Amino acid sequence: MSEQRYQGALRAVGEYADKKGFENLAKYLYADGTLLSQSPVSRLKAGSFHLLLGAYNPAQFVVQFMGATVAAGANPVAFTKAIPKLLGTSIIDATSSTTADALKQLKYLRKKGLVPEDAIEDWKFWNKTGYRESVLRANGDLDAAGNYTPLDSNLISRVFSKGLDIGTTPYRLGELSNMRISFYTALEMEKKRLGKNFKYSDATLRRVVSRAENYRLNMSNANKAEYQKVLHPCLLSSSQSIPSLVKC
Repeated sequence: MSEQRYQGALRAVGEYADKKGFENLAKYLYADGTLLSQSPVSRLKAGSFHLLLGAYNPAQFVVQFMGATVAAGANPVAFTKAIPKLLGTSIIDATSSTTADALKQLKYLRKKGLVPEDAIEDWKFWNKTGYRESVLRANGDLDAAGNYTPLDSNLISRVFSKGLDIGTTPYRLGELSNMRISFYTALEMEKKRLGKNFKYSDATLRRVVSRAENYRLNMSNANKAEYQKVLHPCLLSSSQSIPSLVKC
């Protein structure tokens, strides 16, 4: 309610400025997504969110990557085999903007003997998990949503949000490294378990992701309230479309 009153007051000032001939000022105050039209409370929320992740703090990389010690302790051999794939995937994800670019680079690296023979299929498996997108996109989208800021907002808001986003780089690097090493360790263990029967299938991917989440202590899953443990999850789904309910 206080945020609505704040925005209402700004619109009132904009109307007054419009009547007095200050059209440019009025347009700026009317515009959604401008720095002035945002509630200070929302801006503080966004700032707190990013500071909580250790804005511009290199130690956050170490803190987040420490989660990989669980995978290392669970199976040191599989963990060791996963390290080259962690490094390769990190480079590919950082230097390619499309799936086609990534596959092209992987084929080149495999030809030069810099990555294992199964690196391409493994990367495709990794790409299906959506882990990378969950880290890279979540921060920016949550910041935009929390500030009522459209993703195509004006320059001032974009610069403000970009500054906050860059500050979480150590956190994101550590979190992604933890995700990658946990995933590839789980994948190596699944390959060892199934041997020649191993296949890159949806069922295999589910098992790998489930094990990777165990290594990550289920940090991707939100804690459930007591009533959520009793009621059917489909009834509590945020997507209440007919197809989703039928699928359940």
